[in-house]
Amino acid sequence: MSNTTFCTDFMLSLCCENRVVGKGVLLAVADFIQTLGKNEGISRYYRYLKKYLNRYGAVTAIDTLDESEIRTISLDYLNELRNKRIIPKDANGTEVDEEDFVDEI
Repeated sequence: MSNTTFCTDFMLSLCCENRVVGKGVLLAVADFIQTLGKNEGISRYYRYLKKYLNRYGAVTAIDTLDESEIRTISLDYLNELRNKRIIPKDANGTEVDEEDFVDEI
C-alpha cells in the first residue's frame, strides 16, 4: 500500500471488519492497479467502490460471499468505472463527489 490516502481509507472502512471481504477487495485493487496509468491513482476509484459495496451489501448478504466472489464483484465495478469514465468532474476538471452517480452503471 504505497498510497497513503487509499491505505487510510481502506483501514477505516467496513472492509476491515470482515477479513474475507477485505482480502477480496485488496485482491481486486491489486489487479486494478496493474491496469491504471501512471498518472491515475486508486483513491478516487476506491471511494466509489466503497459506496457500491455498501449498496450491494444492502441487497446481498455480502458476508456470505467468499473472497474470490468479492474480488470479481469489486474488480468488475472498478473496470466499469474506468472504462465508462463516469467519475463526474466540474468545468475545471476537478472531481465532483456526487452520491447518486454510481446508479448510472
